[in-house]
Amino acid sequence: LLVILHATKLIEYFNATDDDSISMLWSNDGTIDYDCFPPRRGSRRNNATIVYLETAYVNLHYETYYSFIHRLCSCDEDKDPHWTIGTDKIPHFYVGPKEMLTVGFEKILTEYNATTCGPIFFGEPKGPDLTVVTTSYPGDFKPGSKRGYGELINDERYIFICHEDGPSLEENATNVFFLTPLHTRYIVPSFFPPTIIQRHSKSIRKQHPEKPPI
Repeated sequence: LLVILHATKLIEYFNATDDDSISMLWSNDGTIDYDCFPPRRGSRRNNATIVYLETAYVNLHYETYYSFIHRLCSCDEDKDPHWTIGTDKIPHFYVGPKEMLTVGFEKILTEYNATTCGPIFFGEPKGPDLTVVTTSYPGDFKPGSKRGYGELINDERYIFICHEDGPSLEENATNVFFLTPLHTRYIVPSFFPPTIIQRHSKSIRKQHPEKPPI
């Protein structure tokens, strides 16, 4: 339902506005949400907030990344503090390691780059201000685990996306988020790049010209 809601809003948006407005983002309540950050023109790395979206495996959970970037870009003052980055600088988003990215995913991210609050790059940055670990499991936080994420629990420099239930993490780890509302801290991956919505809309119109797009 959330995916359909966002898709509908984006389709309506692109039907109603011109190309100069494409850089605007949508907040959770459907309003335009982009103006809390400075203009992207002239943004440099030495005056940017560096955000790293760390990829664990090739072609795994790519569809969730758009929502993570969108949430960080959101100007919603009520969002969780872990997803709140300073609005005095332009965020630079890095997605990597590069060898974990497919050509198709890079193409979509390149398109999405035109509509985010900050540019998207491929690869691993040096000294990121925030790292979003896009794939983690409860076992990764246990003492002696190979990944050793337990040492980073409640570290404000990290956000962990956990893909399985973890009761102990619910109670004690404020920087661990899940993907469904069944949890205390969660983010629902329901946002998709406008170019995907546009192509989907055109495809539906072509297949069913007598019906409006969803």
